[in-house]
Order: sequence, then structure tokens, then C-alpha cells
Amino acid sequence: MRKFICLLLLVQLISCGETKITWDDVYKMVDTGELKSKIDEAVASIDPLSHPGAKVVEDYLKAVTSSDYDTAWSKIESNSPFMTANVSKKEMERSFEAAKVKQRYEGGATITDVEIKKAMAGVRMIKVHFSLKIFDKVRNELFDSKGVYTVSNLTGNWLIFSSDL
Repeated sequence: MRKFICLLLLVQLISCGETKITWDDVYKMVDTGELKSKIDEAVASIDPLSHPGAKVVEDYLKAVTSSDYDTAWSKIESNSPFMTANVSKKEMERSFEAAKVKQRYEGGATITDVEIKKAMAGVRMIKVHFSLKIFDKVRNELFDSKGVYTVSNLTGNWLIFSSDL
């Protein structure tokens, strides 16, 4: 029993010495040109879902699939390519409502990966990869739709900047 207690104390001492990687650490790794494998390892250890940009994409997709277009529109960077492509909140709403006639969203979005890009002029961009289960009412078929949104902190808040769809 004494050996077991000593082993537990040793494990606790070792784990106390570990430093937890933060998103700021990952940003520094990216900006200094660290190997992609080390960056990927660091991102995996933090959990891509914990990045605020990933949360914005998740919130946006949840909003559009539940017809909460005011919230969805608030997740888009003003005057960005993504906002321009959607034309207006009313047009975005019309487009999603028309799509819902032919398809149904099953569950929420799944964030699958986050790619951190180098900061340029103080602006950081990340690519958020996601998948969304969609039931096609016409074909009577469930499928995974995959996509990538680029999110930026241009205004100090993480917002959707463009779509790589």
C-alpha cells in the first residue's frame, strides 16, 4: 500500500510540472514557423472545439438550422466576402428557408478541425472545418455535408469572414 501511495504522489508531482498549452502558444508556434506536426499536436492537446472561432461557426450553423437568422447574421463579419455572398439577412433567410423545403438538418454541426493561419497586420484568420448531417427529402437519404469557413478577429471579435465551400 505504501508503494502505491508513493507512486500516486510521484505521478502528481510529474503532472504538476507540465505546462498547459494555450491558443496564444499555438499562435506563436504558427507565427515563428514551427513544424506543422508540432502545431497539429498542440491543437489536438487543447481541443479544436475550445477555440472561440470554432464556437462562432458552431453557433452560426446552429442558428441557421433553427431559423434564428438574427443570431446567424450577427456571426458574420461586416462587409466580408461571406456577408457580400449572402447579400442581406433577408436574402440569407430566404435561401435557407427554400433549402429546408428539400432538406432537413439532423442534429448540430460537428467541428472537425481548426487550421491556424499566420497573423498579418495584427489580424489572425483560422479555417474551421465542419460537417453537418442533412436528410435529403427528395432522395430520401441522409448524408454528411462538409465545409470550411474562414473566421477572423479583424474587429477584435471572432466572426465568419469567408466560406471555402
